[in-house]
Amino acid sequence: MNVRERIQFYNNFTKSSPAIDQKNRIQGNLYKKSLLLSEKITKIRERNNFESNAPKNHLNKENDINSKEVVAANKIKRCFRGHLEKLEKMKSEGLYTNKGFIKTTYNGDNKSIHGREYYHSRNKDHPIVYKPSEIPSGVEKGSFKIVTRKDDRFVALEPIRKYDRFETDNNFKDIKDIRSINTGLAVSTKLIIDRNAGVCVSKYIKSGNTIPYGAFENAANDLKTLHQRNGYLRDIKPGNTAYDGKQINFIDIDDRISLKRKMLSLVSMFNIYGKEVIYTPKYMTEGLLHNIYKCSPTRSGRLILRKTSITYSLRVADEYAFLMTMIASTTKGNNLKSSINKAKTDTLGIKILDNITDKIYNCNDVKELKHLNEWYNKTKSEYIYPGVMNKDNGKYFTPWLEANIKSEHHKSVRSLLTDPARYADTSPKTHLADMLLFK
Repeated sequence: MNVRERIQFYNNFTKSSPAIDQKNRIQGNLYKKSLLLSEKITKIRERNNFESNAPKNHLNKENDINSKEVVAANKIKRCFRGHLEKLEKMKSEGLYTNKGFIKTTYNGDNKSIHGREYYHSRNKDHPIVYKPSEIPSGVEKGSFKIVTRKDDRFVALEPIRKYDRFETDNNFKDIKDIRSINTGLAVSTKLIIDRNAGVCVSKYIKSGNTIPYGAFENAANDLKTLHQRNGYLRDIKPGNTAYDGKQINFIDIDDRISLKRKMLSLVSMFNIYGKEVIYTPKYMTEGLLHNIYKCSPTRSGRLILRKTSITYSLRVADEYAFLMTMIASTTKGNNLKSSINKAKTDTLGIKILDNITDKIYNCNDVKELKHLNEWYNKTKSEYIYPGVMNKDNGKYFTPWLEANIKSEHHKSVRSLLTDPARYADTSPKTHLADMLLFK
């Protein structure tokens, strides 16, 4: 980028940025004055170039260059160069884009936050956030993101894989005003700043602690609101929910979808905010998977989202996963917890069988091969259930259901837990939030 282009880049930045320090702002028409200044610098530099290449006799005859202007231009150039280099770095790192955020660093007197990086939405359509400085005590990561910094207010997440990138659209119109759904701002393609929604529910389950049943009430009602708007989270699980001491919050909701307005009967399109295909086998069943996705006609072995306006399976999949998370984190019964944590559903079985098949294919040891074949046959015969509740463990679910589900809905919730795909086929009108018994 030459000097003229750099100055023009600065002018565009100055004109459109609302985050300029007011103390240093030029009074009056900022853009007009900065443009005149840049034009003056350019003219002086052009004359300087001409002067350095012109014959000496010409300089003697046409010595009309104002030496004070030359000195001033050189001073401005030296001071401005550092600023341009900073802008170049921000642009190359994805920290400054036409749609995005501007990063500022606090270098004031407050030592507790000295060096803290703040991110300002250029168009002021998102609140100011900052990157925490504290490193989390334990590893907190999913399949795509990892928590790198954390404090009481915010959490910083980065991609696990070096070459992965975040989408930076930050479009949250579909979940506006739904308080328990936690939205993370992608301030660059390599950094998301999210509000600290509390302790991950999976930690409560692993530690043996329980969460009060009432903490799920707001989340259940908010999930109903989202479904009424034809929005679906698609990957609810303990690892994607958090407890802040008062209520349950949904986190990591980047892969949600929402139904667009129907154009033709039974044919629809979705707004896909992240991945087209997303699910966790433990909280999904083969029946639901078949109803929501289908095989790609162009890419062998790949799934794609079904384009249909019949969304009962999407709704039921969210409710099924939410109810499993709710039961596992509120019950004190070890048998019930085990029924969920060690569920033998068909989708989970297929994943295990695929892993065993890979091991068999790469195995050259006869004894190990025999063991793998026995494991394969055992898994195939055990992981057969279309839902988390079955004839063997149903007795462990009964006390919880009687205490926490409205009596008139016991049959429906049992159907939801036993075979959610079949339950979805009945086109249920009642939302899970209306079946839960909150006192």
